[in-house]
Amino acid sequence: MTLPLALLISAPAEARLTYVRGDDAIYVARDDGTQPRRVATGIAPTVSPDGRWVAYLRPRTTIVELRLVRATGGASRRVARSTEVREVHFTPDSKVLGVALRDRLTLYEIARRRASAIVGGTRGFSFSPDSRSVVWARAARGAEYDDPTDLYSRAIGGTASTRLTRDRRSRNPLWTARGITFNKQTTRGELVLPAYDIWELPYDGSREQQLTTTDSVPIDDITYGLVPIALDADGVRMLAAVTGQSRYDPYAFDVAKGGIRRFAGDDLVPSGLSRDGSTVLMQSGGLDPTDRHDIVTVPWDGGAPTVLVRNARSPSWSR
Repeated sequence: MTLPLALLISAPAEARLTYVRGDDAIYVARDDGTQPRRVATGIAPTVSPDGRWVAYLRPRTTIVELRLVRATGGASRRVARSTEVREVHFTPDSKVLGVALRDRLTLYEIARRRASAIVGGTRGFSFSPDSRSVVWARAARGAEYDDPTDLYSRAIGGTASTRLTRDRRSRNPLWTARGITFNKQTTRGELVLPAYDIWELPYDGSREQQLTTTDSVPIDDITYGLVPIALDADGVRMLAAVTGQSRYDPYAFDVAKGGIRRFAGDDLVPSGLSRDGSTVLMQSGGLDPTDRHDIVTVPWDGGAPTVLVRNARSPSWSR
């Protein structure tokens, strides 16, 4: 694996916020929630880092479509369709849209309208900060969610893959300015769910390092543990979530110093982290599928939430 030593992430041309309101109406606004504009109908929108595009899901009778629309509105285009869409991410330069489907990872070049596929079950993927490569967790079998997995990387547009781990329990990668952070899952006897610890694979070629343990946060027999969601541009401040059955609790993790703390508030769901690491995007109201939520921001160092949009859900921003 060849990894760059220094990587820069540019700021978006215009920071934007996207979210869902009412009967699956997708809106785009400024990153402070002002000047909202309806652009599509669907669920689970994701805004590109440069603020120009919004990817979203449109459920059909037996399948789900992934569609792409400009943040300013207009006609949308279909990128992929499957019985299951698991994860959607843009490259940092916003030129490629990745989507993990049930049986493949599809990489869609927006300007060329061209898609390529990496066949096999995927349990998390992430793009390199220079937008040239992708890392993903390949499932050994692909059918069950907790099948054995290892991390692989590949240049975008290439065909040769590099295997990064060989433990059959690595997943949920997040490629950062420091290296690749990811989960390792550990079986817990007869308990329902495996436990997750966070590890890091540094750029300098040194051995992978364990960053958290199963006792770093409170978990029970139906909780996985900490899952990385986002890091700041320096790869130091990590937004993570303790996940499990009906649980998605927000945590702040200092990768360099090892400090872990939960954000105050029993019903906050983490969604994103600003590039400078100063501000966290969240949804209030927990995981309730209704529209009884607000979109809020919370300072990284703690404090009261600031409401950006009321009665909205599923936020994503390019800040």
